[in-house]
Amino acid sequence: MRKFAAFLVALLLAVPAFSQMGGDIMYIYLKKGVWKCITVADVDSVTFASPVDAPIDRSPAEAIDLGLSVKWASCNVGASSPEDYGGYYAWGETEEKSDYSWETYKWCNGSVDLIKYNDMCGENYDGRTTLELSDDVAYVKWGGHWRMPTYDEFKELSDKCSWISTTVNDVPGYKVTGPNGNSIFLPAAGYYYDAEVHRKGSNGSYWSASLGGGDNDAYNMNYYINSWLDLSGSNPTLGCSVRPIHSPQSDTMYIHFNDGSMQCIAVANVDSISFDNLPDHSPTEAIDLGLSVKWASCNIGATSPEEYGGYYAWGETEEKSEYSSETYKWCIGYEFIKYNDSEEYSEYYDGKTILEPSDDVAHVKWGGSWRMPTKYEIGELYAKCRWSWTSINGIYGYTVTGPNGNSIFLPAAGYYDGAKGYSIGSIGNYWSASLMDDNDCYSVFINLTNKEYGWDALGYRGGGLSVRAVCN
Repeated sequence: MRKFAAFLVALLLAVPAFSQMGGDIMYIYLKKGVWKCITVADVDSVTFASPVDAPIDRSPAEAIDLGLSVKWASCNVGASSPEDYGGYYAWGETEEKSDYSWETYKWCNGSVDLIKYNDMCGENYDGRTTLELSDDVAYVKWGGHWRMPTYDEFKELSDKCSWISTTVNDVPGYKVTGPNGNSIFLPAAGYYYDAEVHRKGSNGSYWSASLGGGDNDAYNMNYYINSWLDLSGSNPTLGCSVRPIHSPQSDTMYIHFNDGSMQCIAVANVDSISFDNLPDHSPTEAIDLGLSVKWASCNIGATSPEEYGGYYAWGETEEKSEYSSETYKWCIGYEFIKYNDSEEYSEYYDGKTILEPSDDVAHVKWGGSWRMPTKYEIGELYAKCRWSWTSINGIYGYTVTGPNGNSIFLPAAGYYDGAKGYSIGSIGNYWSASLMDDNDCYSVFINLTNKEYGWDALGYRGGGLSVRAVCN
C-alpha cells in the first residue's frame, strides 16, 4: 500500500506539468468500476495524509491471516473464545436488547421507512450503503483497526475458503480454512427475532457492513449446518452475530480545486489513474443545484433546456433507427455480454456495474468531466430537490429546484421502443450510469398524466431514453 501511495504522489505531482503539455482530463478509476473524471485545469494541488492513530484496541480476539485481503477475528463480538456465541445485534446498532423488531429498531420510525441507510426512493433517501464507524458494533466495541466485513470481504471468505461443519467443545459450527491453511471457527449462534432466539446450534447468521440484497435489507452471511451457505439480504432488525475483520485504515488523497473545494479519496480504493486530452465541447451550462455534482442545463443532443435531444440505449453512444434486443450492442439473444452482474446464471458475468467512459454517451459526446449520473446522484436529485410540473415554450416537463434555489428543466421527451417513439410530451425517462440487481438499470422517470416523478429500476436496456449529464 505504501508503494502504491508513493506512486500516486509522484504521478499527481505531475498534474500541473501535464496540464501545460495539453492533458485536459484526469481519470481516477476506483473499485467495482466506479470512476471520477476531473478537469486538470481546475486542480490547484494534490496532497496525501496518513490516518490518525486508531482508538485503543480493546478486543479479546486474535487477527487471523487466512491469506485473504483482510485478517479475520478469532471470535465474535461479545465473545472471548472461538466457540462462544457472543452478542446479538440489529444491523447498525451497537448494543444488545430484549426485543428485535421494527418497533425497537434505531434507524426507522417504528415502520419499514428507514431514516438512515436508506437506498430506496423516498424522502429519507441518503444513499448510504455501508455502515459508518459510529454505527459499526465491531469498531465501537473493540476499537483499533477492527470493523465489520463488507459484502466483498464476506464473498471472498465464501469463495476462496473451504467450509467444513464441525464442533468445538460441543458447539456446532463451520471451520473456515483460508488459502494459506489458517482457519477460523464460526459457531452456529442462531439469531433473534422479536424476543426469542431461533435455530441456535443449527444456523449461523453474521452481519456484513453492507446494505443490499433486497428492499431495506442488509447483506448477511447465513448458513445451516450440513445444508447451505448463502450471502444474501436479511431484515436489518434481526439480532445476528458479528465477526469482525482487522484492516488498518488507508492513506487519503486530497484533491484541492481552484474554487476552494476539495475531494478526498481513500488510496486503497484507487485502482489506477490516467490522463487524456478530451476538451469540453458541450453546448450547455453546468448548473449548481447545491448537490454533490452539477447538472447540465439541457439533454444530450439538445442545445436548450426544453429541447428533447437524442435517444440512446443504455451503454450506447449513438442514436439509431430501431431500439430492440436484436440491435442492442451489449447482448446476444437474451444474454448480456458486457455489464453482466449475474454471476450464478451467465457465462458472460463481468461484475461491471458502472458504465465505462467509452460507453458513457455524455462523456463521449461532450468530453471534459461530463458523464452520466450514478444511482446515488439521481437519488439525490429526487430526494433533495423540489419538483414542479410546468412547461417551457409549450414543452411539458418538470422544473427541478435544488436546495440553493437554482433549477434545471427536464422535458417529457418520451422514449423509443423498436422504431417508434412513445409518450412524447407526457412521460420522460432518463438513464443513469448504474446497473441494478438482475442486470436492470436505474433511471429517472417523470409522468404528465399522474404528475409523478421519481427514480427506479428499468429492466429493458435496449430502449431509447434521454440522458441528462452531470459534471464534478
